[in-house]
Amino acid sequence: MTTTPVPDETQAVETAPPRRSWLATRSTAFWVSIITVVVFVGFGIMSRNGVFFGPTSISGMLLDASTGLMLAVGMAYLLAAAQLDLSVGSNIVLSSVIAIKVLTGLVAAGWGVPGAALVSVIAAIVSGCLFGVVNGLIVTRMRVNALIATLGTGGIALGLILVATGGVNIAGVPAELQRGFGTATIFGILPTPTLIGVVVCAALWYLMRITRVGTSIRAVGSSTEAAVRNGIRSKGVVIRLFVLMGAIAGLSGFLTIARFGTTNIAGNADASLTAIAAAVIGGTSLFGGVVSIGGSMIGALLPIVLGSGLIVIGVQSFYQRIVVGVILILAVYVDQQRRSRRET
Repeated sequence: MTTTPVPDETQAVETAPPRRSWLATRSTAFWVSIITVVVFVGFGIMSRNGVFFGPTSISGMLLDASTGLMLAVGMAYLLAAAQLDLSVGSNIVLSSVIAIKVLTGLVAAGWGVPGAALVSVIAAIVSGCLFGVVNGLIVTRMRVNALIATLGTGGIALGLILVATGGVNIAGVPAELQRGFGTATIFGILPTPTLIGVVVCAALWYLMRITRVGTSIRAVGSSTEAAVRNGIRSKGVVIRLFVLMGAIAGLSGFLTIARFGTTNIAGNADASLTAIAAAVIGGTSLFGGVVSIGGSMIGALLPIVLGSGLIVIGVQSFYQRIVVGVILILAVYVDQQRRSRRET
């Protein structure tokens, strides 16, 4: 006679994992996109005669985003490898000073504006790259924490700039460069500098998501020791990331003078914080290993929409910093919660 075994109540019973709703599986980039659209529509409704929806307003916001998009993506690359750069603002200023000196010097020597501008942007990018090399070597060779290293190099660079310029902005950008490039638009709405920023971000998205370069970067951010054991030269990866961030800062410096016609020595102080906030808000982990290029771009647009919207409805844009700070703290909190869930 056979008997049916009685199940042991103390034995663990395997159950299927609970199904999560469609909304629960959406990425951070998805939710940031929704928030940005809601904020944009809300400010448009509150603005007089819908001026916020006008081509002039949209073109202005896109022009403001021309450098912010690239800086956010560049910072996302660094954060993916568990690094960051607080010297971005100083690098932008240094690159803009070098760019405008090269530009005005060549024009005074009889060069045409297009040729002088090309040499100028190359000089700015090279300057930014060299700045990045210094940051990378300090972090990898001297083994100084990236936060301290870049905070120090940023302060040194800004001090040297103030000494060299006397704290006075340098002007003299040819009006032809401003009209034909710095403030020019395509179809009356898409600024030329923004198109360049989008192209750079698209190339970086491809590099991160499709190629093995992105895999190496995320591996270094997840575990440096494991990456090294798998044959990845982590120090080389980190140095190249700082050089990339420097190149983006250099290009941003040139775009700044092409738009405004002058350097802005006192500006860009919040460039690093804004870039970090955009990347983290967009879903890039502050602890490395997780990166979202598209989310970083959307995260860069959110504070711009907030700032422009507050101005349009008559509220001081100073409140923008409060809102961005709150959003950044919440984004980091959410990132920590996700990290804890993954580890458990």
